[in-house]
Amino acid sequence: MKKSLILALLLMGFTGTLAQVVLIRELLVTFYGNELSIGIILANWLILEAAGSFFLGRIAKKPERSVDAYVALQFAIAIFLPLAVYGARVVKTMLGIPPGEMVGLFPVFYSSLLLLAPLSLADGAKFTIGCRIYSNLTKEAAPSIARVYIYEAIGAVIGGVLLAFLIIPHFHSIEVALGVGGLNLISAILLIALFRKPFLPNLKARHRLDLNFLRRGPYFLLVGIILLASTGYVLLSPKADEIHNLSTQSQWQDFDLQYYQNSNYGNVA
Repeated sequence: MKKSLILALLLMGFTGTLAQVVLIRELLVTFYGNELSIGIILANWLILEAAGSFFLGRIAKKPERSVDAYVALQFAIAIFLPLAVYGARVVKTMLGIPPGEMVGLFPVFYSSLLLLAPLSLADGAKFTIGCRIYSNLTKEAAPSIARVYIYEAIGAVIGGVLLAFLIIPHFHSIEVALGVGGLNLISAILLIALFRKPFLPNLKARHRLDLNFLRRGPYFLLVGIILLASTGYVLLSPKADEIHNLSTQSQWQDFDLQYYQNSNYGNVA
């Protein structure tokens, strides 16, 4: 049980790094980003993460709600990350701004705020809720926060290394978003399964999980399996490339896009 939680915390850092870097890269391509654009996007990300940690983290103030809240946030990330990547590519088209035209600072601010909001809020809330779950398992409040932070940092480092040397050179952003979403769904399913062992009285006494979570577990598990199957189908079929091609062509509107490639240094289209 604790190992599945540690895996989820490592994945939290891994997901945060990949989501942040991929979305910032996509938004910079869309906005022809300069230092001001980068600053606005990063500020929005950090402010939204802080808001998610402070406000949404309170939805799981009671220990018995923490596991299902964490699982729900993993579901949300799996759903919204691919949508955010797609949205980052088509936002200029939605705003009626033609390719080649610079975007003003105010549209950069509110469009990036709206695109990043679901993911940043969920990522921030996951840290608070993860700390609560870990402290509930170990019965140590302050040390648990430090350990959760360490696990998240380790996951972030792993994500950064893999992103630079493996992921960016070989996978487009839609594939990355779907892959990260799939990993979060697998983690969520493991949490659901392992926190629903058949020792109900002992489980409730040791980990303060109420029977409501145990009753909700099958529904969470069913949703997780459906989402994972759908994500796996899109990722492993030509659908991922079709979505990628559709979004990049929409990004460049009436231009005849012949080539599109990401590298560690930027994007070539």
